[in-house]
Amino acid sequence: KDFANLTVAGNVGVRINQDQDLRGSEAEGNNSLLIGAALLFPAGEKTVVTAEWAFETERLEGLNNYSTLLGGAEYRYREDIVARAAVGGGLSNGSPDFLVNCAIAWLF
Repeated sequence: KDFANLTVAGNVGVRINQDQDLRGSEAEGNNSLLIGAALLFPAGEKTVVTAEWAFETERLEGLNNYSTLLGGAEYRYREDIVARAAVGGGLSNGSPDFLVNCAIAWLF
């Protein structure tokens, strides 16, 4: 949804997780539910500031849910090239303590 200078985005998905053999120990896969939400704020002609929350239920038997919060920015170099960067952290025991994401996207 676009609210003048603010964009609100969301997604829901399902991941089919198979059983895994992790260095000799097996883990039973659980199908997991994914939910995400984001806010995008224009911060100039070519820049967007972002805030994103992501959640996934337990992927493997015995693991915890995954929940993270990220803040970052996107810069459009050209009409078809975008650079993205974000930092954040986990909100649950099944999440990493600290995250750094960097990407360059080619839009076609």
